[in-house]
Amino acid sequence: MALGKSRTVVRNTLFNNIGYVWQLLVSLLLTPFIIHRIGMEQFGIWVLLEVIVTYLSLLDFTGIGGAFVKYIAEFHAKQDFKNCNSVINLGWAYYTFFWLIMALLVILLRKPILNLFKFPADLFNTVSVVFIGILLISFIRGSLAVFRSVLLGLQRMDITNLIAILASVVNAAGVILFLSLGFGLKGLVMSGIIVAVFTTVLQTLFAYRAFPQMRFRPFSFNKEIFKKTFVYGINIRIASISELINTHVDKIFLGYFLNTALVGSYELGAKIARIARSFPEQLLPAILPAASELDALDDRENLQKLYTRGSKYLCLITFPLAFFIIANAPLLMTFWMGNRNFQGFHESALALQLLSVGYVFVLLASMGRLIARGMGLPQYEMRSSVIIVILNISLSIILILNFGFIGALLGTSLSGIIGSAYFFYSFNRRLKESISWILKKIFAGPFFFCGLALILSLLAGYLFEQIHPISPDSRIQAFIYLLVNGLVFLGVYIVLLFKSSYIDKYDKEIFSGFLEMLKLGFKRKK
Repeated sequence: MALGKSRTVVRNTLFNNIGYVWQLLVSLLLTPFIIHRIGMEQFGIWVLLEVIVTYLSLLDFTGIGGAFVKYIAEFHAKQDFKNCNSVINLGWAYYTFFWLIMALLVILLRKPILNLFKFPADLFNTVSVVFIGILLISFIRGSLAVFRSVLLGLQRMDITNLIAILASVVNAAGVILFLSLGFGLKGLVMSGIIVAVFTTVLQTLFAYRAFPQMRFRPFSFNKEIFKKTFVYGINIRIASISELINTHVDKIFLGYFLNTALVGSYELGAKIARIARSFPEQLLPAILPAASELDALDDRENLQKLYTRGSKYLCLITFPLAFFIIANAPLLMTFWMGNRNFQGFHESALALQLLSVGYVFVLLASMGRLIARGMGLPQYEMRSSVIIVILNISLSIILILNFGFIGALLGTSLSGIIGSAYFFYSFNRRLKESISWILKKIFAGPFFFCGLALILSLLAGYLFEQIHPISPDSRIQAFIYLLVNGLVFLGVYIVLLFKSSYIDKYDKEIFSGFLEMLKLGFKRKK
């Protein structure tokens, strides 16, 4: 892969990580504050209502939105501004109409929808108001989301992440203010509406600056563009439905079969698992537009290198995070929430462990999924997604009815593992890549290094406990244990990695370019 293109991907990945780490810190600090102010039951209600609105968006079966980034990147690379504008205008017109129709339907049907779940009777009126509020937030974000797609298609992740950082600050200020004033769930809605307006206004303004040739003519798109985005998008939509089901269906079933408090406990564990998962995912947003551009230029050699190198770097981050988090889940929950005495501690820690296992398999197939999208081959992702959808729904219902809370975790993890394995097998056969070579040369090294590092870190933790026998029941004590385990684990992993031949000359060049960009960034600040 050309070094210039590699550095573009690395640059965008750097901005994605900076933005994500900031938002992560804000989210981690806010969650205990929110639970302290409104309690686990109302926290579970908030989570469940967000999921219901998210699932209602699945009524958009076309999935045209999934094609925006690809075709904006492709047409812009070819300097075809007319078709680029056609995609943008199609997006705005389509999704504004869709969200208007959905908002009207939900307002009319909100009582029957809410009556499906076990919400506390004394909070039902509040739940109804909050439900409409979350719908309004989704309408604001959804109807103008095409302008964010413009920034992503032009590979301006620096702008999208700057906006995200600013929005997270506004959100934190709003949540703290409104909850401190006693607005409860309604306060979370008020803050969310402010942030949605703030975010979409900035995205729109920066999109016009990044793409001055953009012309806003909502009904100027043509039939060919609609057909092209529809065919591509419907495959992507099936994949995104799978993603939504795999991420949220347990909360729906727990709210329906059990209670909202367990929804809150599940979300706590799932939140840390998603955070761990999303660190490696910061490699991914830069891949789709890069793959689309290489495919448009018919550069098959560099496209293949993008796939193998990208998968390699994904493994380097995914395996150590997963190994460490699964082994230290109770300590992580204690450190985050401040103690082990909160309602749902054991359920949250268990959710973190089991969901992390499934997320590893989903992550390792993610690079291939984005490469396939960039190549205009979304059908492989679609097929694996159908497998995940069917398995997750059926397994979750059966296992929850038989095993309760743990059944929800097993259903999600197993379906993710099986569906991702199918995609990996079918897509690599399409590329004529040797599956055994990929397993051996890309996956085996980091997996073995992490296994050895974990054993030594657990041994170090055991020895530390014998020397300083303190029970990790508070935030400070949990942090000490995590620090000891983490330093040993990371140290052993890095030593094994660099002592092996896994990191080659090309990887070192990419890493040197990364450090060079950091130095230039610091110089500019000075």
